Amino acid sequence: MRRLSLIALVLVLFAGACEQQAAPEALAPQAPGAPVTGVITLSQAASVEPGNVLYIIARKSESGPPAAVKRIADPRFPLAFELGPKDSMVPGIEFTGPLSIKARLSRSGDAMPRAGDIEGVYPEPVEPGQSGIEILLAQVR
Repeated sequence: MRRLSLIALVLVLFAGACEQQAAPEALAPQAPGAPVTGVITLSQAASVEPGNVLYIIARKSESGPPAAVKRIADPRFPLAFELGPKDSMVPGIEFTGPLSIKARLSRSGDAMPRAGDIEGVYPEPVEPGQSGIEILLAQVR
């Protein structure tokens, strides 16, 4: 039984590696699903503490799973970011617009929002390939 589990694990890892090798070739700079880029800054009234984690989240709507999420431990601001299809956590979720882009500095490091986290949202919907996205982390949860 243990040997079967090991074989299954090797097959899953091999299949995942094949998918990862194919993904970069499929991305074109201006193709649907191209990454969005920008800069995140932290309000002067806030500070980063050891163990804080920044989450950058792209959603197609306010409900449902995110189209992409990036996790950055102990971030330094201002922080240039790129968020795209390679940051997808759920197979089958397309990185197509319009997207809402949100950033959250988690004080606990937890992916779930909590009191004391600092958030910021880009005020307009964005399209894949868009650059110049500026988010200010200023809203305390």
